[in-house]
Amino acid sequence: MTSHPTQIFLHNPQALRAEFRLDDARLLLWWSPGAGHDNDALERNYSNRDDHLDVFERIVLEDTPLDSFRSCDYDAYRVHLRYAGRDIELATVPDVPVVLLTARRGNLCVRFKSARHDRLLAANARSWAVRHEEGGRTFEFAACVGEGGGGFRHQPIFESGRAIHGRVELAEGQTLLIGVGMEGKDIAGRLDDLAARSLAEINTATDENVAKDLTEGTPVFRSAPDLDRLYEQTRRSLHGAIDDSGALRAALKDIYYLIWVRDGAFCFNSQAAAGWLHKHVAWCRYLLANPLVIGAEEPALPPGRTYGQLVAQRFGKLEEDGPYYVVWSVFTAWVQTGDPTLVTPAHLALLEETVRWTETYAFDEGRGLFRERLVDESPFIGSRDDGWDAATGDLQREGGMRFQGRQIRWAYSAYMNLLMFGTYSMLAALPSATLAAEYRAKAARLWRQLAAFLPSEGLPPAGELVLDDGSCVLAPPYIPKTACYIWAFALPGLAPLPNIDAVRLNLLRDVTARPRGHWLNAITALIAAVDPLVCDEQELIRAIHYIAAQGQRSGKYLPMPGTLPEKYDAPEGIPYDDIRPQAFSQSSYLAACTSLGVRRLPFGLAVRPTRFMEKLSAYAWGESRIDFVFGANHEGVCIDGFPLVGSLQLPAESLSPGRVVVSVGSLPASPVLARSNLALHRAIAESDAVCYDLESFGFGELVFTRRLRSLSLSPIEGSEHPESNVAIAWTEESGLHVARFEGVGRFRATAILV
Repeated sequence: MTSHPTQIFLHNPQALRAEFRLDDARLLLWWSPGAGHDNDALERNYSNRDDHLDVFERIVLEDTPLDSFRSCDYDAYRVHLRYAGRDIELATVPDVPVVLLTARRGNLCVRFKSARHDRLLAANARSWAVRHEEGGRTFEFAACVGEGGGGFRHQPIFESGRAIHGRVELAEGQTLLIGVGMEGKDIAGRLDDLAARSLAEINTATDENVAKDLTEGTPVFRSAPDLDRLYEQTRRSLHGAIDDSGALRAALKDIYYLIWVRDGAFCFNSQAAAGWLHKHVAWCRYLLANPLVIGAEEPALPPGRTYGQLVAQRFGKLEEDGPYYVVWSVFTAWVQTGDPTLVTPAHLALLEETVRWTETYAFDEGRGLFRERLVDESPFIGSRDDGWDAATGDLQREGGMRFQGRQIRWAYSAYMNLLMFGTYSMLAALPSATLAAEYRAKAARLWRQLAAFLPSEGLPPAGELVLDDGSCVLAPPYIPKTACYIWAFALPGLAPLPNIDAVRLNLLRDVTARPRGHWLNAITALIAAVDPLVCDEQELIRAIHYIAAQGQRSGKYLPMPGTLPEKYDAPEGIPYDDIRPQAFSQSSYLAACTSLGVRRLPFGLAVRPTRFMEKLSAYAWGESRIDFVFGANHEGVCIDGFPLVGSLQLPAESLSPGRVVVSVGSLPASPVLARSNLALHRAIAESDAVCYDLESFGFGELVFTRRLRSLSLSPIEGSEHPESNVAIAWTEESGLHVARFEGVGRFRATAILV
């Protein structure tokens, strides 16, 4: 017998969370003020998993017992609940912290109770409002009814220090509006304005407002309207979960209602990979405004600023991967938008400080690697976070994770070290990075140590574990946390990993063979990472359909069809496993779908012939909005009608401001550049060669579809470069031909294709 309640969630960009708990018919509303105006983490987290502002102490829907509930049509902005004898619509809007309750079929009675010290502001047949004071702030809670035959009844006698009660009786078709605002912001007046409009008008305006933010990155899947529908439902859900300051809660369920560094970075970077940049820059600004400050109250730690588990200036576990996710977010935004406000000297100085702090805290000079004192969110024995929950302050039993019967003290994981390689590489590439050369040198040193235990064939080990008896053991794949191991090789770490395509494909086949219990994010991250050139596209399409099926069904306790859960086939009714909607599952699903046709590279885009998508419209890239069209009746790629020579990676100079049309036909028979970790500025034909003008930021990698006759690199005049003749190392990996080199600056690569 489970104690899991039956719950339905809504959320809007004003940071209003609505939970309807069907077991006791309670409507719970939480609110964090200042969305769109305030970047302070305390404000954005004002309502969270553990502490929250309750809008009215109790709101109960009468005569709606759980055993009379029949079904639910779910959308992120409105829910149609069907009961025996009545239908109810629960809705919200994007621009007002309000929920709307409508008696769609049958009448509906709703009971209210205020907190004991709330002061009555209004009580009449059409409305009710109270003033609520909390933590030195004054809020106003208001409710009003729209047109119809029902209205409020109020208690006739009041006493100071006692709760105030109210009851509203809605006639069929009538709407009740419940909202919250700061004192003086006239939330009651805003509700009155909404109440003067019909529900159909309100819903139409909601759809129009949301649609304005969903114009970028819109795919059409070939003969799969169910996938089109789920994709749009997923984006609407994410739109509601992201508040107007760019803060994103990991999930709407109360136990994960926090703003996490890693989850948010996954979401915004995955959405960017799908061509949708909604609030990405705002997310970066929110991160940059709220580093975790380590002060004198923790004398065992180096003082300074860093990033950990949560976007918070005081709370949060010291997850050592935090700086990577912040740098990745800023780097992605800079590459894809060119926004200079994210890479100011002050912001770069902050990012550099977080890296220095991580080096002081986590880098082992003797081993030449970074060590982790926790994995994912699980602390190892003796770590700063062992024995208490740094997200809440709650004390817990000490004792961390085990391996081979022993406690783990720390880990030199592939995950942490590949992410730090990526952190160095991305920082070195940011404009005006004063420490670029130092970061490149540190990345090279780190790679030499990593390469020593990452084999060139087979699945790499997860890293080295130091146990409580001082012994050091090699951790096999997936140990101690499966998701972190997968992320090590699925995320853009920029390291020159040998046979990375084979590693990713083998990992995907591993998890899809036994998907139960895996995080959907790990599976979809792998789908997005696997290059369709190294496997049958149908294998990737099947994997996407498996994931989609998880979202298309309704949960038993979370009856919200069209929302993706946290885990594949998670056991229903287990509070920490049964989670939906889950933002980082949803965002990585978007990237998985679009990756079959458009590959987001570190410094650009590449395309693939695909049978999965017909088109991907208005992909956001700098000042361009790219319309990708697939299945064109030509070989290779055309940009605005002009053939692209020798490349599936799109040259920056070919993407003009405004609308750009990229048509993708069949894979060329001759060798072409499939992808790179370099910025490709242009590709031109010269005599019997193709010349690629490139910019390298350290470790360079060019991947071709077939063997070339020859490839040479020469520096472009005026560019910084270490030497005039750069050595190229060739390998054949998964049928692709990979050229690797080390160099910095602008180069011309001259390829004799055949």
